[in-house]
Amino acid sequence: MGDPIVDERPNCLRCGHDKVIKAGWVDVRQRWQCKACHYLFLLERKPHPALPEAMKRDAVKLYREGNGFRAIARLQGVSHTSARHWVEAYARALAPQPPAQGPVRVVEVDEMAHYVKKKTTSSGSGKR
Repeated sequence: MGDPIVDERPNCLRCGHDKVIKAGWVDVRQRWQCKACHYLFLLERKPHPALPEAMKRDAVKLYREGNGFRAIARLQGVSHTSARHWVEAYARALAPQPPAQGPVRVVEVDEMAHYVKKKTTSSGSGKR
């Protein structure tokens, strides 16, 4: 006789539960769903193609020239989220934030905000 068909089901990637069911296909990869936490997952990840560093530098240059993330995305053929991530990564690498030095004790307020003078004369329709 032939070998019995073995149905090896993976454990849930989130909670580790062993009760998972098949939940369709994504491209040619089997999708699974955990019966305990209802998490949908794939066992194989599709690799993302690495984009050239020159493209990322160009995105930063475009942003520094005043273009928005969606305009950069249209010009470079990427998502606006990718453009935003590239600019944020550049900013983090350029100037790391200094550590917080405690609560603020002195606050200086612009004196014009405190100078409020009510008009003594009303204007229009002869009122004074």
